[in-house]
Amino acid sequence: MNKVFVFLSASFLFGCTPGPSTGFNPEKLLGNWKHTDNKQIFYENWVRTNSVFKGTGYVVDKRDTIMIEHMQLLRVADSWNFKVHVSNQNNAESVVFEQASSDHNQIIFSNENHDYPQFINYELVSEDELDVQISGDQNGVARKQIFHFTRVD
Repeated sequence: MNKVFVFLSASFLFGCTPGPSTGFNPEKLLGNWKHTDNKQIFYENWVRTNSVFKGTGYVVDKRDTIMIEHMQLLRVADSWNFKVHVSNQNNAESVVFEQASSDHNQIIFSNENHDYPQFINYELVSEDELDVQISGDQNGVARKQIFHFTRVD
């Protein structure tokens, strides 16, 4: 009886892991992250609701908080989709980026039909440092932006 319970418990624990053992684990994103540039402070906050990881990105400009984007990481078969909604872009429609590749520390999403960006890369530099890179072609010009976040919680 104990062996069955241990087996079922282990099956439940390992069966509910968020990603394949060889890929990126979105649990590492959970929490509050902060990026500061010369003008503004950008935050990303990630939470998990059941099997969906939800993120909110916003800018603090002086004393005002301006909502920027709502994000979701959705499990689709053996990969992840990154769904992002920015109210004043894409005719107020969400845009889905599919997982292009991943390893233990990074995950890359792509949507080559999107105007800009076509690629989104989340890379965990350390437990408390996260680099988010958006890149692609914008009006015939290759662009790349890197946002260096630090964990704030």
